[in-house]
Amino acid sequence: TLQELHARLGHISPAVAKRMVEQGRIRGVKLTGGSADETCEVCVQAKIARVPVPSERTSDLAKRYGDHIHANTW
Repeated sequence: TLQELHARLGHISPAVAKRMVEQGRIRGVKLTGGSADETCEVCVQAKIARVPVPSERTSDLAKRYGDHIHANTW
């Protein structure tokens, strides 16, 4: 399918992958089913960005040890 070709070519644009097959630049591949509009979860995950750290303080300063605790929880 077009999505399989998209993934095997390193997640290039599905439209470009389809055009390469149509122009004969990729031989031995027959595209069946699928469309260029299908969503690729790997590409979606790769485009996710983290929220930037604010440049100004959003909470009060700690007055003593242990007032603020920062931890990563999974």
